[in-house]
Amino acid sequence: MRAATLARVSVALLAVATFLAIFYAQELKRRDPLLMMPTGHWVQRFQPAGPLRDPHRYAHFDVKATVDDTLVVSIASARTGATVDTVTLTVSKYRRAPISWNGRLRSGALAPPGRYRIRVHFEHGGQTIAPAAQLQLDGPHR
Repeated sequence: MRAATLARVSVALLAVATFLAIFYAQELKRRDPLLMMPTGHWVQRFQPAGPLRDPHRYAHFDVKATVDDTLVVSIASARTGATVDTVTLTVSKYRRAPISWNGRLRSGALAPPGRYRIRVHFEHGGQTIAPAAQLQLDGPHR
């Protein structure tokens, strides 16, 4: 095969691949995201050492997935990136699953005040998503 013929075939294959990639990208844009959480950036403040009747002793949030899967929800320090606690739960497609965090480390000790990020890992899907949501753990009452 001559070099000119090989070059023409290569350019034609690249053109077809580009054309198909554009259609595939458009199809992906139409699909629901894997994790459906409130859009935008939100911060939930809570104080785990507050009064017993205070509803803000726990951080409460929901996750909603577009697939059936087992999720590992990690709470990680925004400052260090270290995971301080994890919650594992099974979710059903398009159903909300409530999660709460009591502001404690896996060891049971109270986590230090500060911001914490949420990471959601889909065990069967093999993907991890880090939504813009954050938890703000405030210090004890004075």
